[in-house]
Amino acid sequence: GQIVWVGESTNGTAIYLFDDGNVKKISSDDGRYYSWPQISDSGQIIWVELNDDREGYDLHIYKDGSITDTVGTADTYLIPRQNASGTVVWHQLIKEDTGGRWGIYSFDSGTITEITSSPQHGYAFPQISDSGKIIWFGTDDAGGLHVYASEDGTIIQVSDISLKHLPVSELAEEGAEFDGNIN
Repeated sequence: GQIVWVGESTNGTAIYLFDDGNVKKISSDDGRYYSWPQISDSGQIIWVELNDDREGYDLHIYKDGSITDTVGTADTYLIPRQNASGTVVWHQLIKEDTGGRWGIYSFDSGTITEITSSPQHGYAFPQISDSGKIIWFGTDDAGGLHVYASEDGTIIQVSDISLKHLPVSELAEEGAEFDGNIN
């Protein structure tokens, strides 16, 4: 199997891949900050890197032995997730919003798409199923916390939640087509 992680390097940290008994450094070794590596079932690897001007973060996508895409995504930190087909989702601060609201975004086949477009709400921690359904936490106008889902561009409120816990089984029951897998 393959394993990916952030490890120490000569100049700071780097992204490493264990594959077929071999360890390979797949990011540069330039003293930047790397985090949140993830490998999909298809072998695509994603991670976040502090960008050149050290004022934002870039999302890197690695497949078939090289970095295939670098997405200048955010002025703020983000936590990406991906599915087996290579679609990546994340949350980031909405640049035009001075109130500190977060939006949900996806990257697929070279295109960034804003999933949420309501700046009066804050959204965070998206996950994506292999079928392409995206779920995330979000607030409403009254500050209530909910789980939202999007599939094929339609956003629905899946449930109200307690901050105490959020069992995945409840999401699977309410969203019949969602397979319950949160990668």
